[in-house]
Amino acid sequence: MQSIINLKVKFRESFRPFAPSVLRESVPEWFELDGDVPFMMQVYPIRAEKRALISAVTHVDGSGRLQTVQRDSNPLYYRLIEAFRDLTGVPMVLISGKLAAQRVQEYAGAARPTPVVAAR
Repeated sequence: MQSIINLKVKFRESFRPFAPSVLRESVPEWFELDGDVPFMMQVYPIRAEKRALISAVTHVDGSGRLQTVQRDSNPLYYRLIEAFRDLTGVPMVLISGKLAAQRVQEYAGAARPTPVVAAR
């Protein structure tokens, strides 16, 4: 999935990992550290037994640059991730730096329509 998105969406090198937006309460189950990271500003080691499940967001050193999402601060995005978790068992979605734009207009202007097939 990481290679496909890098090639077809981001138009960059295939080895570059993405970041996960993760439900805040799920952080200790998936990462070796626990804390609030609302702005993708920290890198946490991903638990070894979870890395294969989220390989597109796992760096070569086994870490991930995460963003935590809390229900009270972003209820719509939280519900989206919660629905994805209910379907897949994974309480996070893949994001890129463009999705972290401060305003919707910033992202909308940079987005290109690209078909992406969900892989399990």
